[in-house]
Amino acid sequence: MHMTLVPLAGLAGPVRMPLRPLRRSILALVLAALPVSVSAEPIELVQSGYYQYANRYIAEIAANNELLSLIEKQNAANKKISQGQIDAQDKAWRADDMSFIEPILNNAMSKYLAGQVKASRGLVAEIIVMDTKGLNVGQWPKTTDYWQGDEDKFQKTYGAGATARFTDRVEFDDSTQRWLQQISKTVSIDGQPIGAITVGIDVAFMK
Repeated sequence: MHMTLVPLAGLAGPVRMPLRPLRRSILALVLAALPVSVSAEPIELVQSGYYQYANRYIAEIAANNELLSLIEKQNAANKKISQGQIDAQDKAWRADDMSFIEPILNNAMSKYLAGQVKASRGLVAEIIVMDTKGLNVGQWPKTTDYWQGDEDKFQKTYGAGATARFTDRVEFDDSTQRWLQQISKTVSIDGQPIGAITVGIDVAFMK
């Protein structure tokens, strides 16, 4: 990718945005104790508290057993998928083949992520959940490409181990038409990586 609710029954509800602007003193407590290993991390993002806020989204999704089961289900289905098949799926996605795209945009994971994005009131512009191949399990909104396996958001998280985190440079995102900073983390179960999550923060909120 070129930088580039409707909660379900049984799933945790969306992270709610406070009615007033987020306060650093509160957000500084959110996941502050978690180890962080990032690159290209601007001081503005940390000081604003939005880094911690993005990590809260990541932590809640990564702790949701029903969402984790959706990632594991896709991993099982794609266990023997070839690179040629991955390329063909990515090509169909890029070509806006809606017969391929619509089932993914309307699956349980994508519906949950849509609720999370909408509940953020613009702060979170996108969320992507990937399987072990770097293919989207779910995303909101539609990403420019379906395969993230050749990108840093996947290679520097899933490809770097069970606890890896990566913060990318601020770039213009083709799919959302906004300037975003993507914060990504490996998704693991009992220390075993099963995929990755990316949350895209709209940098307009840092002004």
